[in-house]
Amino acid sequence: MSEKPEEPQVDLENYYIAFRVHAALVSVLALLVYDIFCTLGKEAEVIWKRKFSIPSLLYLVIRVSTLGNALAEVSENILGPATFTVRLDIPTVRSFL
Repeated sequence: MSEKPEEPQVDLENYYIAFRVHAALVSVLALLVYDIFCTLGKEAEVIWKRKFSIPSLLYLVIRVSTLGNALAEVSENILGPATFTVRLDIPTVRSFL
């Protein structure tokens, strides 16, 4: 007589942890985008209406790199790692979990 093959065991704890990480990353991205939209008027008034300077450049680099890092973390953790990404040794959200 043929026996039924065993069904694979589902490790719910790993799914639960992955869900929490994904939810946290999406929440961080949502808060970052919300912050950008809330402060856009003040940012334009204080930073961009003045003469372009090194502090303006540093602000732009920090703002863009923060958003880029958040988008990269969300896409890598939810969609899976991309084959064309360049990994830098920069601390990320995952390094603190």
